[in-house]
Amino acid sequence: MRIFNTSGPCNPEQHYTVMREALMAQGQALVDHGRFFTIFAPRQSGKTTYFQLLFRQLPYLPVRVSFEGMRTLGRAKFYETFARRLQRGLSEQGIGVEFTFADQVDLQNSLEVAKWPNQRLVLVIDEFEEVAPDVLGELLHVFRDIYQYKQHYALQSLLLVGVSTLAELVVSSASPFNVVDQLQIPYFTEAEVADLI
Repeated sequence: MRIFNTSGPCNPEQHYTVMREALMAQGQALVDHGRFFTIFAPRQSGKTTYFQLLFRQLPYLPVRVSFEGMRTLGRAKFYETFARRLQRGLSEQGIGVEFTFADQVDLQNSLEVAKWPNQRLVLVIDEFEEVAPDVLGELLHVFRDIYQYKQHYALQSLLLVGVSTLAELVVSSASPFNVVDQLQIPYFTEAEVADLI
């Protein structure tokens, strides 16, 4: 039998963090070690809540971008939209910058250390499965190159968030994205649901 403290208001975010403490610690360790990884789970299972809470525990600059609705965009429009959404994500963190991406090279150049003195960025791309098929391969090659030459880039960590694993998105025999760390957000257990209620 559990006894709940009802003397004060319940803080759902704090409760979630405590309830999934091991999962939060695992994500923080991956970021601290500079890993590029995927977070995947079915819809409405807590992915967004998870990375928003993770952001609050990190000593880095978190930036969120969503690819929602971008699957059908042509290559030029995809990069234009990516730049605009990245600007918006940085603006939400109080940083005003302007980007113009004509292609994947412009994206890669925008993340160079020289452009981010004394900053380490954690880039979260939500709804990654909505990436335009025309750019998936070249985008993954850029992330791989950044990962392999991290000393030249301000990107501490990259989180690709969605309902699919990267392996399910890349339909080739060899993925150019050679970083295979995955963090699966499981459905709440029966005990966790009882705690939430």
